[in-house]
Amino acid sequence: MTSTAHLPLHAERIWSLFKKTLPLLVLIASLLITYAAWQVAQRNSEEEMHTQFDSLRHEAGSNVMQRMHSYEQLLLGVSALFAHASHLERSEFRDYVAKLQLEKEYPGIRGVGFIQIIAATQKGTHIQAVRAQGFPAYTIFPEG
Repeated sequence: MTSTAHLPLHAERIWSLFKKTLPLLVLIASLLITYAAWQVAQRNSEEEMHTQFDSLRHEAGSNVMQRMHSYEQLLLGVSALFAHASHLERSEFRDYVAKLQLEKEYPGIRGVGFIQIIAATQKGTHIQAVRAQGFPAYTIFPEG
């Protein structure tokens, strides 16, 4: 005899149906719990990625601002040099730039230079003078 022998017929049917559907109910409940946990994990992962992205974005922006500030300081120094020198020789400028220690103090800056404006009437004399300083291929371009 089964344990449901003393139950009324409709209760026996309900119990039988419950026993048959219990695994399905457990499966559905497990799937729902798994889905809810996955949603929470996904939301947490997205929030973490956004936080990390914002941090990296802020760091990149700070690095750009820092580098631009370095460039600005370097340009101000060169500007001050030219403001106080009526004439600057190539060797004097080279020595100035060497003392800046670009690689150590301004990482990322590859070099500092200046462009001298030469009047058309002085072009030939200027080219000859620079070539005489050890730059035989020196020229001014474009020609015009």
